[in-house]
Amino acid sequence: MNHPLPHAPNIPQVPTTPNDPVAPDDPNRQPGRPRGPEPIDPPTTAPPIELPPAPEQEQTRKGE
Repeated sequence: MNHPLPHAPNIPQVPTTPNDPVAPDDPNRQPGRPRGPEPIDPPTTAPPIELPPAPEQEQTRKGE
């Protein structure tokens, strides 16, 4: 009972073709992004972090 299935030896259960508009499990999907972690695309809450450190650097220079 070690022989593989005769009707389906090497058939992937999830065939992901480049022409498939709706891939079941494709981590590289960017058009729709229905499931999985969102790619590095919407970093809108990151830039504001650069504002706070600016005043501190100016005060440090004036103190010296």
